[in-house]
Amino acid sequence: MPNAETSNTQECENPADARLMARQWRDIDWEKAERHVRHLQSRISKAYRDGRTNLAKRLQYLLTNKNDECVIRGLAYL
Repeated sequence: MPNAETSNTQECENPADARLMARQWRDIDWEKAERHVRHLQSRISKAYRDGRTNLAKRLQYLLTNKNDECVIRGLAYL
């Protein structure tokens, strides 16, 4: 059973950082984020349907890797 010494989770070293992240999380426009995800999913589906697998893979990368960054920044660039 993991304990604090063996845990892989990162802890905020500064309580101010934790407050900032909590505020950013609350400030996210979730409707806009969901629209963005649905739009990317639709583009991925169309790309596979049309045989454009390289495009589909790039879009999947955006969906899986760039959204974390997007959420952390409060969806500022959407």
